[in-house]
Amino acid sequence: GAPGTRETDLLAPDKTVQEADALVLSGGSAFGLDAASGVADALRGMGRGFAVGNQTVPIVPGAILFDLINGGDKDWAQNPYKALGATALASASDDFRLGSVGAGTGALIADLKGGLGSASAVWNGYTVGALVAVNALGRVTVGDGPEFWAAPFEMGDEFGGRGMARGFDPGAVPPFKGGEARNTTIAIVATDAALTQAQATRMAVAAHDGMARAIYPSHTPMDG
Repeated sequence: GAPGTRETDLLAPDKTVQEADALVLSGGSAFGLDAASGVADALRGMGRGFAVGNQTVPIVPGAILFDLINGGDKDWAQNPYKALGATALASASDDFRLGSVGAGTGALIADLKGGLGSASAVWNGYTVGALVAVNALGRVTVGDGPEFWAAPFEMGDEFGGRGMARGFDPGAVPPFKGGEARNTTIAIVATDAALTQAQATRMAVAAHDGMARAIYPSHTPMDG
């Protein structure tokens, strides 16, 4: 209902630039958009970006989640996110931590700690992966139990092997975050398949079904 993004319009199929140099997920609400500036500065120093005359302009779309009132010291003398973005780029790796790190540091859901999650699968010879920062209004577990909404799609015991929910009242009002909490779920979906921008856009649309299967309620007016 209230997206916070930078340069994501460049990802649309009708735009001139066909490739991005980096994608950035961050906390910090509007302040966190500055993380992409730190990444862009560092990429320019590496010579990465879209050539315009004798200048190079890195293409760095980014998205933020709202975690400003989820605790922690926010009384900055200077916005820290630009430096955090540069640090994140310098430490980029195939191996990375999940949970309360990066964009997921201050993330909360209805009654549990949110955070950063990732998964991947190989289908028809192509790998599809997702990196998601979950700070949602709703819940990822069913009713009063520990079972996940996404249990039917569990691969191995990636959700702890808790199995399917034993009961659910579809007429009950779902629990959600109250008070002044603000909410966002942001994600990057990536594949090694060669896609046009139109095909990538369609994949992103379909990926939202994954959010609806894992988070209840999902896509509310109070979710960014």
